Amino acid sequence: MDRGGPVILAADGGATASRVLVASLDGTVRWQGRGPAASATRNGPHDAGRVLADQWLSALRSLGLDGGPVRAAACGLAGARPGSIQQKVRESLRRVLSGADVQDEVPIEVTHDASIALRGAFPLSGGCVVISGTGSVAAARRPGGTPALAGGWGWPLGDEGSGTWLGWRAAQEAAAELEQGSEGVYTGILRQGWGLDEGEEGGLHALLRSAVEACGDASRWSSLAPLVMQSMRSSPEQTRPLLCEMGIRLGLLASVALARAGWPEEQEAPVALTGGVGSRLRDLLEAPFRDGAGSYGEVLGWTSERLTHLGGAALLALEAAGETPDEEVLDRLGREVAG
Repeated sequence: MDRGGPVILAADGGATASRVLVASLDGTVRWQGRGPAASATRNGPHDAGRVLADQWLSALRSLGLDGGPVRAAACGLAGARPGSIQQKVRESLRRVLSGADVQDEVPIEVTHDASIALRGAFPLSGGCVVISGTGSVAAARRPGGTPALAGGWGWPLGDEGSGTWLGWRAAQEAAAELEQGSEGVYTGILRQGWGLDEGEEGGLHALLRSAVEACGDASRWSSLAPLVMQSMRSSPEQTRPLLCEMGIRLGLLASVALARAGWPEEQEAPVALTGGVGSRLRDLLEAPFRDGAGSYGEVLGWTSERLTHLGGAALLALEAAGETPDEEVLDRLGREVAG
């Protein structure tokens, strides 16, 4: 049985999937894995907390540990922006964990997924992180300041430049192609992604019917995102306008977050684009992103995050446990925590 000392628990709860880990106080990862979605918006705060707590408990059991060695837990969840939502998630986590002998006084930190992304991207300095995954959100912090958010309201109120938004825009473009009596790259994406048949039933009527279904299930839009991203690589001429629109919208999110954080417009602003969609298109998006960032575009320092979102959650948990992570711990988390 593995009883290598006290541990911390960390989690990144997303709208498509969640990632969790158990680590020692020196940053050594003892267990990490991927599980079901744990979004405070789509799951609801109580169910999202239960999903993460169940994964933590399963990991502890697999390590031969009971709740005694746990020193702290931290998680960032999509949609966990209001403090009242964070408190409900915290209550759910504590209820499940205390039932498995994790002491009630163990600190449990709950925050927005953008906050753990920002913490991981720039653990020792200020900067801005923009997440483009199933949804989209930006967070920025001046050195010594507090984080400021932009976006993160979910579909359909926000999520511009996200995977959900990409699928929705692809359907719009497919409708325009069909209305003009031609079939292009976006019609092909809809045929492949939604299984639209050829002929009359594969035309505008079938597209409209599928779009109505997607209005009640946003995952239908985001399911198209991988095909759109693939086309942005294979058919750059046809998809460049949409790519530019995406970059501009994400750049605007960054500029709003930086302004809310009080970042001086003349000071270089390190910006990391992350998330399952943004990270895959990062090399293509820099130019339009700068355009969308306005005056910040001229001082934008395009960079990669030092730690993943999950690594940022691990940092919060270590600090909640009373630890002060040094460079050695940061390097270890950088090597061992998966994306």
